[in-house]
Amino acid sequence: MTGTEHGDRGAFLAPARRRLAGGIATNPVHRPPPTPAPGAPVPQPGYRNVDRDDLVGTFADAVVHAGGQCHVVEGDVPDDLLDRLVAELAGRSVVTSGDPVARAVGGRLADRGVAVEKATVAAAARAGLGITGATAAVAATGSVVLDSRRSGGRTASLLPDAHLCVVPVNSLVPTPADVLRGLGSAGDALPPSLVLVTGPSRTGDIEQLLTLGAHGPTALHVVLVTDGPRRASTSGAGPRA
Repeated sequence: MTGTEHGDRGAFLAPARRRLAGGIATNPVHRPPPTPAPGAPVPQPGYRNVDRDDLVGTFADAVVHAGGQCHVVEGDVPDDLLDRLVAELAGRSVVTSGDPVARAVGGRLADRGVAVEKATVAAAARAGLGITGATAAVAATGSVVLDSRRSGGRTASLLPDAHLCVVPVNSLVPTPADVLRGLGSAGDALPPSLVLVTGPSRTGDIEQLLTLGAHGPTALHVVLVTDGPRRASTSGAGPRA
């Protein structure tokens, strides 16, 4: 009978075998190392996309690869980006986390006539955009690191349709391990919640079909604020506001 359990292991594995018939696709972040020659030392695992002489460029590329948009700016979030976000919000509200930088950007949006609220569950659920800061950014993966001790929780980054994260360039580290090594190094207690956000929310749990927004925002804007002359914007998919 169609739709019942059949216990046929071959039929169960057949879809996966068909997908693997053409070989395994190369992951641009975790490329397999070359096979060492006999007697040669075994290479250690690592992130082969990281250019330690250009962590900013590595990070921007990784954000876009993960489906987000990275804006590398000098000094502050640019007015033209805020104006663009106001237009995309189309009258919807904004919520901010407890990060000082998030509240500052929220104030600038309020000056543009946008309704800006504290990130309660109810307010975030109806908001078109959530604004947060970050305690770190990871070049290898394009991830931003949210610490609940500073942000006050995950609500602003989890419930609105789009997430805007502002992070200073001096918080940029090469790999996730660099974030983890610093935890508790000064004798501080671990945060109640430490989240690494990599691109918009997505899942492939059902039939391996990629779905955006299943567990959070459908769009991620990362603003990396530098103190130098470099100013550029690297774009991925835009937000649904």
